[in-house]
Amino acid sequence: MIAYIIRRILQTTPLLFVIVTIIFLALRTLPADPAMAVLGDQASEKSLRALREQMGLNRPLYVQYFSFLGGLLRGDLGNSIITDEPVSKMIMQVFPYSMVLAGASLVVACLIGIPTGIMCALRRNRLSDGIGRVLSLLGTYVKRWC
Repeated sequence: MIAYIIRRILQTTPLLFVIVTIIFLALRTLPADPAMAVLGDQASEKSLRALREQMGLNRPLYVQYFSFLGGLLRGDLGNSIITDEPVSKMIMQVFPYSMVLAGASLVVACLIGIPTGIMCALRRNRLSDGIGRVLSLLGTYVKRWC
């Protein structure tokens, strides 16, 4: 079991690296200027230049990328552009609520899904089985849309 977990982690690592790289490049190729977003349209060129330097946006792209990766490895997700708070702190503030919501959805899914599955298994190829299958397919599609 431990070997399986280690193998899965090793398989997931390159995928995470690719996803992080795509997100970094997508954020850097957007036409919007983060310094302009923070200071507003009326900001002077001097203050924009100073903020870009403070945020590290004036450095070459590869330096920004490796700095970004180093921060991720240390658990430093940076500061919010809007509130200037650490992003990791903001995530931890809402994490308990996310866990409550996930737990509640798991309980509801089990309370509905397990009895429906048992009913469908006991009444195979009958009307109630067909209704149960249709409802489970609808639940799957609704889950994808939300």
